[in-house]
Amino acid sequence: MTRPSGVVGGSLMLIASRVIASACAFILFWVISQISVGQAGAFRTIFVFFIFTEFLPLLGMQQYIIREISVLSGQIKRFIFHAFIFSLIIALIIIACLLATAFFGNYSSVVSGGLLLVACALPATAAVLCLQSALIGLGRGAAFGFIQGLETIIRTICGIILIYSGQSIIMVFVSFIVIRWLIAPVYWLAISRHCSGETWRFDPVFFRIFLNQAPTFAGILVLFLIIRFSAQLILPWMKGDEAAGFFAVAYQFLDLALLVPTAFIINLLPIFSRQARVSLDELNNYCQNALKLIALAIIPAVVVVFMQTEPIVLLIFKKSYLPSVLLLRIIIGIALLLAVDQIFSTAMIAGGRQKTDLLTLSFGATVILLILWPMIYTFGAVGAAAGYFAGVFSLVVARILLARSFLRDFNLASLIWRPVMAGFAAAAIMAAAPFYWLINICIGLSAYLLLIILLGAISKEQRKSMSRLFAIDAAAGEKS
Repeated sequence: MTRPSGVVGGSLMLIASRVIASACAFILFWVISQISVGQAGAFRTIFVFFIFTEFLPLLGMQQYIIREISVLSGQIKRFIFHAFIFSLIIALIIIACLLATAFFGNYSSVVSGGLLLVACALPATAAVLCLQSALIGLGRGAAFGFIQGLETIIRTICGIILIYSGQSIIMVFVSFIVIRWLIAPVYWLAISRHCSGETWRFDPVFFRIFLNQAPTFAGILVLFLIIRFSAQLILPWMKGDEAAGFFAVAYQFLDLALLVPTAFIINLLPIFSRQARVSLDELNNYCQNALKLIALAIIPAVVVVFMQTEPIVLLIFKKSYLPSVLLLRIIIGIALLLAVDQIFSTAMIAGGRQKTDLLTLSFGATVILLILWPMIYTFGAVGAAAGYFAGVFSLVVARILLARSFLRDFNLASLIWRPVMAGFAAAAIMAAAPFYWLINICIGLSAYLLLIILLGAISKEQRKSMSRLFAIDAAAGEKS
């Protein structure tokens, strides 16, 4: 069997492909933002629906598929076949909901037209989601990252060409849908050689077992989507496309800040699942090491954006986007919270504690829904950003408290205090530095690195501890 790429290769490929793809997507958003704030807001709202529906067809069962295939790699076709039947049924329901929203919702005519196009992509999205899950479960995160990055780059380039040729954003999404249908066979080609000896067969007993897992994972997914996307979808509905445009600028930076953590965490589920089969203590150790790495990487990014928000926004966007500065200062702090939350969630799923995951998400989603409506009504886009931050913060607190029930002796503060202290010191130095903002960033990052070294965050002992996270890659490859 081909050696799995593991967390190292998979993460690096995902990071590389997503950085390139996100850079292209950022350029596309920037091109549209130069037309008007309203057009940027409409584009972002349709795009959020496009991304939103990418999660839905399997109702969260992709985590179950990844977990099971990581230890049952001889049953790939069995999982893909039954998952695809399930996802097609769900896709038809989602299409009906999108059509109802397009015809009877309170969105602009442009957004409503875009929703009809998003509906057209759903059968292909269902197939892609099943195949992506199988790839990750096989430890082939690098292949997944390459194909996903390829799709994003192609559709973004097509979008930029269409905008510069005078086409509307509706035509941009037409190209997105066509590319989604064309990319599905590419995923299958990446998987087919791993299951050449298997047969396609419907197994009603297995399908019932599959369906029995669905309610919990569906609940987890729905609540996750509420937390991740509710602010972006409620704001344009209540305050229009222009408010969504200001919010979208800030959210672009949050997406960029989460690139590395998300790519890394996607590849952790198979690793965590194998360790959970050994013992919860092993899972605990791997979870702690992942948190150390994430904190080291994401804290300096948060500090830089927070301290230099205004020049960064004005450099990339026009002065008309100045209201996005305050929104970005609020939203960028969510990056660290979401990264920590994703690691805890992954550990819960890997350890078979999906009901605990569901409980924490229920709390976070309830807080967000209770806060967002009055905050957006009163403060508009600023209220959306503040409400989103409060909801995610509540979620992470609940997650940490409940995670202690199975991750013993887990102290988050002891794991991340070094990069947090270095981050605060770097922020203070950047605030006091009287130089041009780019020079201040260099000074701040240099101070952060120096303090990280002095505080022992990357000492020999710490590096040895964190290296355990990647040691399983070699073992998995030799076993294969």
